[in-house]
Amino acid sequence: MDTQHLPILITVGVVRHLLSRPMGQRMDWTAFQNSLETLNLRYPLETPKDVEEAAEILVDRIREAQRNAMASQPIKTSRRGNLPFHVREKMQQKRRLHKLWIRTRLT
Repeated sequence: MDTQHLPILITVGVVRHLLSRPMGQRMDWTAFQNSLETLNLRYPLETPKDVEEAAEILVDRIREAQRNAMASQPIKTSRRGNLPFHVREKMQQKRRLHKLWIRTRLT
């Protein structure tokens, strides 16, 4: 083989269950994909050391894209967390009245 290029076999894929994901956060897959589409490794890869360095850079950039895609969406702690204050206050009052009714009702 008379060429200046080294034959390199690279398999790149996204396996969702292998990416660590803290509970309560959602992954923005579009942002993750966009980050990886703009990925640019330095060229040319002439020595095995260059290939190793490029692989480390690739892994770091994938992790960075993952962190950025997860941080771009707010963590939802409650379905009712974003309700207006006066609505949450009414719901709390309703719960208190229900508890009072349960304790004081005639059986």
